[in-house]
Amino acid sequence: MTVYALIVTYNRRALLCECLEAVLSQTRRPDRVLVLDNASTDGTPALFAPGGPFCQPLIQYKRLDRNTGGAGGFCEGIRRAWPHCDWIWLMDDDTIPAPDALAGLCAAAEEAGEKTSFLASTVFGPGGEPMNLPALDLTPTANGYPDWYFGLQQQRVKIQSATFVSLLVRAQAVQAVGLPLDWYFLWGDDTEYTLRLTRYYGPAYLTGQSRVLHKRFETKKLSVLTENNPA
Repeated sequence: MTVYALIVTYNRRALLCECLEAVLSQTRRPDRVLVLDNASTDGTPALFAPGGPFCQPLIQYKRLDRNTGGAGGFCEGIRRAWPHCDWIWLMDDDTIPAPDALAGLCAAAEEAGEKTSFLASTVFGPGGEPMNLPALDLTPTANGYPDWYFGLQQQRVKIQSATFVSLLVRAQAVQAVGLPLDWYFLWGDDTEYTLRLTRYYGPAYLTGQSRVLHKRFETKKLSVLTENNPA
């Protein structure tokens, strides 16, 4: 299976460096790393210029002309990646994967079956807090009960939606349902997209075989209802 890693970044050069070091140190390295830069102004482009620490054949760097938000960055990055690979590994620049995170996702993908739309890593905060928990798939089966717990022996749980913090998305699923909606800019684009994947392509799973650290400044559960920043 061919895997492209997609990292969306904006003005977080130090975190991006840490994220890239972790991605490049994977026991199962991605076949290509695509960095989608939302017009950063903090010197990020110098990291990928000749002589920069990440100017290397494995990494493809694209700087957009303007900040399109996380939604626009993932939309453009997935547009560039999906025709060339089997799976796309999505993450923000503040995602720090454990060394075997991609290997665990790939193993879970092979076990889960051909119609699986995506796999999600377990996500922890800097203090070991639970973060970015996906929504369980509570769809009733024929007898009325959901079957989300059927994969527990394989360390996986059936989910309905998730955030773009270490997701392994099948390229065929992208072909089937399209791209994320870039006009969301921020908030909700990942929920809408993963709901679309599970509804119109196939099931998705949270896997205990893959673990990442999310170095988000605010570790509390985010909600548009409690957001204090009017921007």
